[in-house]
Amino acid sequence: MRTTLKLVLPLAVSVLCVSTVYTIYQVRTERRNLRNDLSHRSAVLAENLQESLESSSGRANDRSLNHIVERYGQREHLVGVAVYDADGKSIAITPGLSSAFATRPAQATRAVQIDAGVANFPVVKGAPFHVYAVPLHPNGQINGSLIVVYDISFIESRLHHT
Repeated sequence: MRTTLKLVLPLAVSVLCVSTVYTIYQVRTERRNLRNDLSHRSAVLAENLQESLESSSGRANDRSLNHIVERYGQREHLVGVAVYDADGKSIAITPGLSSAFATRPAQATRAVQIDAGVANFPVVKGAPFHVYAVPLHPNGQINGSLIVVYDISFIESRLHHT
């Protein structure tokens, strides 16, 4: 009995250690894959919206902007979409979007500065989000910005199941 215990105990500890290391690796890989997928989806959505808004800039008014924003704001895990003018004030914003996005966030400011899309995973009012911002330049000059905001709490719940 004692000899069996001497053989089985180290084997069980080894299996436990390998399983723990593999689980940690799997969770990190899954988190990275889910975040990359979400970043890709938000970039595609933001760039499509950017093209729509830039092509309709001459005809766009507040009502049509709000209609576009509300139409795109009804997707899975998408919290909302917001359009800001050159001064950083919101022109159109999805009704369900947090009041924290009423003024232009740092990601949108950075997107305007570098004239390219910017993504980030901020925590706003205790909730994790993914924000993707692109500049708007309908007449060849930067005239505002657009953000797409996703709720990423589903990623942590999915990882918890893993």
